[in-house]
Amino acid sequence: SIAVINVLFTGRNRAVAFGLWGAVFGGAAALGPLLGGWLAQDFSWRWAFY
Repeated sequence: SIAVINVLFTGRNRAVAFGLWGAVFGGAAALGPLLGGWLAQDFSWRWAFY
C-alpha cells in the first residue's frame, strides 16, 4: 500500500496521503485491542469462532 501511494501521488499530495495512511493504521492498532476486549467481555470470547 505504501508503494501504491508513492506511485499515485506527488509532492504535497503524497505527504498528505502518507499522513492519512499512518493515521488510519495507527488508529486501527490503538482501537483494535480495545474493541476486541469489549467484544470478548460483553459477548464472550466464543463469538470469534462462529
